[in-house]
Amino acid sequence: MNQPWNNSSQHRRAGFTLIEAVMVLFIMAVLCAIAVPRYVNASNSYRTNMAAGKVAADLGLARSQAWASGSGHTVTFSVSASQYTLVGVTDPVKKTQANTVVNLTANPYVSTIVSANFGGQTSFVFDGYGIPSAGGTVVVSSGGYRRTISLDAVSGNVTTP
Repeated sequence: MNQPWNNSSQHRRAGFTLIEAVMVLFIMAVLCAIAVPRYVNASNSYRTNMAAGKVAADLGLARSQAWASGSGHTVTFSVSASQYTLVGVTDPVKKTQANTVVNLTANPYVSTIVSANFGGQTSFVFDGYGIPSAGGTVVVSSGGYRRTISLDAVSGNVTTP
């Protein structure tokens, strides 16, 4: 009688050899070495763009609330803390009439404010017509990526070229 578990010429063990497993791990390591730097670069680019968009949107919010209320609203940047304060601007999330403070080092931005210059100052005021007391720029960064937000002194328009 022919016993199948003893007949090695007809049956082969299922599974991987050690060499096959090592080769698969090597290929995965090479793919990870290629993908991780690209992911980090994409993440830093995304964070920088998101932080620049947030600053631009908040400047637009401060401008529109100054125009709607007919009174001045101050915007102050703290480069060392990588945050800015919109004085007297209602926080759109908390819905409270108080100062809105935005920290760009926190998630999801994880960015820093490199510089803020409005006529030699780090703050300016939108008057009751939505016109800033000074034009200028804010530069945000994450990783090796930088974005500049510009505020036009005449019109009060905000751009992120």
